[in-house]
Amino acid sequence: MYGYSRAVVVLLLLMCVARAGIAGFGYLAPQTALEMYGLPGEAGPIEYLARVWGIRDVVLAVLVATAGRSYLKPLILACIVIELSDALSAWLGYADGYFTYEHLIGQLLTVGVALVPESIAIVLIRGEDRRSARSEPATGSG
Repeated sequence: MYGYSRAVVVLLLLMCVARAGIAGFGYLAPQTALEMYGLPGEAGPIEYLARVWGIRDVVLAVLVATAGRSYLKPLILACIVIELSDALSAWLGYADGYFTYEHLIGQLLTVGVALVPESIAIVLIRGEDRRSARSEPATGSG
């Protein structure tokens, strides 16, 4: 993410901290995290799923934080798709009666914590890349 404006770096660092913090909590305290998400239950296989989810987001945060220019946009786009999928899954869980309205809102807010900075950052990155491409001298043959 280096080489981009301070705004892009700050937005992506915010997303990385939020993603890794929430996911790391889910990985380290899966039962508590599941209860917060409205999925109380006995310890067991569901904790495994919480840890799978948690480590995925921690790895994504590290990848974004350390990505070079050529990898950053595809990683952010993947993060945005994941956030949208998480939002859809939360809505479907609510529609199917698995979650209360309050849990749905909590999950959507959690998604938004990463989705908003990711979305703003991708727009800024595209603009910066366009400006950079226009300012570079054309290399022609001849």
